[in-house]
Amino acid sequence: MRKITLADIAGALGLDKSSVSLALRGSARISEETRGKVRRMAEEMGYQPNAAARQLRVGGPLAVGLVLPATFAALGSHVAVAVIQGIARLAFEKGTLFALMPSPGKGSGAAAPFVPDGLLLWGDTPVEDVGPLLRNGCPFVVLDPNHPSYRGFAGAAVRIDNQGGAAAMAGYLVAQGAERLLFVKARGEHLGHEERWEGARARWLEDKPLHTVSCCMLEELADAHLLAFAAEPKGAVFCSNDDAAVKVWHQLARLGVRPGSVALAGFDGIPQGEDFGLATVVVDAAAFAQMAFDTLAAAMAKPQDAPSLTLPVSLRLGVTSSC
Repeated sequence: MRKITLADIAGALGLDKSSVSLALRGSARISEETRGKVRRMAEEMGYQPNAAARQLRVGGPLAVGLVLPATFAALGSHVAVAVIQGIARLAFEKGTLFALMPSPGKGSGAAAPFVPDGLLLWGDTPVEDVGPLLRNGCPFVVLDPNHPSYRGFAGAAVRIDNQGGAAAMAGYLVAQGAERLLFVKARGEHLGHEERWEGARARWLEDKPLHTVSCCMLEELADAHLLAFAAEPKGAVFCSNDDAAVKVWHQLARLGVRPGSVALAGFDGIPQGEDFGLATVVVDAAAFAQMAFDTLAAAMAKPQDAPSLTLPVSLRLGVTSSC
């Protein structure tokens, strides 16, 4: 089947090619009514944009956008910031324009003022909030798909090995002599933290009975609960991220629990954890960025063949892991 071109859309609507091109890119130089007509015709005709052809045609670099929730709250995450920095460096090295973009929001019908050649969606961004940016088949890759809207998502993605990393840490805690495990979940409604709990629990139950493992949310971890857990020997607290582990460390210190009497572990590998020897699962941000860039390149070349990849993780063992 012959591939639909901009000229085909222009002919069907009685427009010139440049107007169609601007309309598909969401340019404000084209009226909203015309942009809508062009988008609908492109969808009806099955038009697929060709990023490489665009680069040759305009003689300029490709443009890549990374979409974050409108609050940009993800920039408070050490892992997210490190990955974004890595992607920005790769884009610069390859002469690719790179932009951080807020999600348009659920139900937004307005045309996006800027639609790049390819999109990276940070996994906290609900898929329903990105609608205007995904119109006309813009290739995209989801990075760490953790919002519940990605449950069952089978498209192009780069995933953190949450289950494998958590299982490895649980196995390490068992090897260190831990007999009881309290898993502290930092965030609810988060697929990644669910996977970390599932991985830790499954590995723990390979060696220990069911009654020795429990889970609670960070905000539910009352002083009395933590003191009671710390009062018994050979206990380990495994937090679903390092930020939560730091909070638990401060809570233990405030309660007068002797350092090292409770094994403490986290997930993400933030540098602050090294200050007090936190055992943690490390996410390689540079490798994540490279996989994200390469996967998006594959999606832009052949969207139907873009892969879903899993980023391996490693353990950073700490002095507080002794039971």
